[in-house]
Amino acid sequence: MSYRLSVVPASVAALLACSTQALAQTRTLNSGSTIYQQTGDFTATTGDSRLGTGGIFDQLFANTWYFRTGSFNGVRIFSSLVTPSYTQEAANVGSWRWLNNGAGPTDRFDATLRISLNEVAPGAAQVLNELTLTNRTATAVTFNIFNRIDLDLSGTNTDDRIAAAQAPGVLAFRQSDASTNFANIAGFGADRFAVNTSTNIRNLFPTSSLNAGTILNLNNTVTNAGPADLAVALQWTFTLNPGESFSLASSFAINAPAIPAPGAAGLLLAGGALAARRRRR
Repeated sequence: MSYRLSVVPASVAALLACSTQALAQTRTLNSGSTIYQQTGDFTATTGDSRLGTGGIFDQLFANTWYFRTGSFNGVRIFSSLVTPSYTQEAANVGSWRWLNNGAGPTDRFDATLRISLNEVAPGAAQVLNELTLTNRTATAVTFNIFNRIDLDLSGTNTDDRIAAAQAPGVLAFRQSDASTNFANIAGFGADRFAVNTSTNIRNLFPTSSLNAGTILNLNNTVTNAGPADLAVALQWTFTLNPGESFSLASSFAINAPAIPAPGAAGLLLAGGALAARRRRR
């Protein structure tokens, strides 16, 4: 699936740096000639993201986040219950913050998602997702967090191939198509994954605010390696005590390594695993 990008000049984006903005339809990040757009502030259940680099737009269809908490079996898209605030930290960095999110009083949490865009060279770009959650209940809560990444290399969605390339502490994937373009996808410290057609991966998750069916755990399988319209889903599972926080990250890149930006290097542990826990005081 494809969209047309609306270009926001870097000079305009720079004026918005470090300003908190009201809810808007589309958030735009710029780095060099590369543009990343997030539409709907994580309410869209089909396509919600766009990435243009090297003069080719529409190379990203979805960078979507979901959660399942504690005693609730259903998977929810992140903004199904709480509308996030948005802060444009810099021309190439934006962050979304959810306060008191969750399905009930025993599952409340705060969350901040920070997305950074880095143009490595014309036609080569990296996107880093950094998510931090804090348990706001009085008891321990188990969280399952899901990230759906749907890239359309070269702006097409019929000829992509994906192969798993795991490394210690990282679920990693290499995507290619009929051109010379390629993509790297990584889930740092992720526990499970699934690779399948875009439609089948999307259908794992809710088409409305809640999927209350069978408890979802990804199957650690490349079900369809292509050529086809493909997507990757990642899953993290962890338990937080009251007031405890957990940080995780994923990254995808076109014609570049899927590695975090330098500012996130402190989150990575030996072997590439990400498991930054801390007690907030």
